Amino acid sequence: MLKLLGRDHKLLMMSLLMWALGEGLWFNLRQLYLEQLGATPSQIGLAISIEAVARAVLLIPAGYLTDRFGARQVMIASWLTGIAGLLIGGLATTWQSFMPGMIVYALSGFAIPAISAYALSNLPEHSVHNHSQRVLTTIYTAYPIGLIVSPMLGGLIADQHGIRTCLLIAATLSVVSLLIVLLTRHVTPHPIVGRRGGKGLLYNRTFIGLVFFYMFAMVPVYGGFALLPNFLGSTQNCGGKSAIAAFHEDL
Repeated sequence: MLKLLGRDHKLLMMSLLMWALGEGLWFNLRQLYLEQLGATPSQIGLAISIEAVARAVLLIPAGYLTDRFGARQVMIASWLTGIAGLLIGGLATTWQSFMPGMIVYALSGFAIPAISAYALSNLPEHSVHNHSQRVLTTIYTAYPIGLIVSPMLGGLIADQHGIRTCLLIAATLSVVSLLIVLLTRHVTPHPIVGRRGGKGLLYNRTFIGLVFFYMFAMVPVYGGFALLPNFLGSTQNCGGKSAIAAFHEDL
């Protein structure tokens, strides 16, 4: 699969890998960090809900900006936004001051349409059947690969040095990821003259159906998942010990 990738595709893949390595160190621990900083379960739920809104709010505008200015510029802006969020969160001393870091980091999710657009507009070959699909899926494979090991490492680091250390290490890895993105080349966006506007999607029944399906499907999935780290750390039927501590003792 790597043979299908051009130079910039490989750089983008490496950048996503570095970003995922950093994100995995702390992202699953942010609920615990909010609790450590004094947030109640309802406040933690509120923070995560606001974070989800922030992650969604810029996706459509980012698509338009990608069409107008180019995907690389949008990606760089997204990487800078994410790094700023990590630094704000890493320097926070209360859960109220940690929330802006979560929100700013979530806003950086507007890179997703730009990453896809950059990969598809920079294909080295256009004649291979299904080439674009294979290139796109290969590039995005780097992200879950980075998330395989980093959560475990993040837990070990947090046990020894605290979750704040995980955030600062993640910020460092994100800077490395940004430097890799800066090595990519600019690709001029295709002209938008004659394209149909986004309003046409509002009349696409299949598209609207998928939107509502995914929206309602995420409710049961994330309803309990959001507070799972806090549940695992709580003292329930463990003789005063945390669930995680009891699990380690059983091992």
